[in-house]
Amino acid sequence: MTAVDPVQELRHLVKGLAECASMYGGIAIKVKDPARFPWNEVFMKLLSMGHEVWLELEEGLIVIYSRPPTE
Repeated sequence: MTAVDPVQELRHLVKGLAECASMYGGIAIKVKDPARFPWNEVFMKLLSMGHEVWLELEEGLIVIYSRPPTE
């Protein structure tokens, strides 16, 4: 069974409406088109991975950050 890269899976989900990248063991998603962005699908994917999720506003764009929980 082939492991699926979560960043690649998220890139497929957002279909060019955001930029996805690995960052320090987690994921950063910079939303470029918030009106068409698949918010529910992305949050459900991140939360189903057990990640902690938070949002920030950077240069006028919403950025979703996630990471595996810290102990």
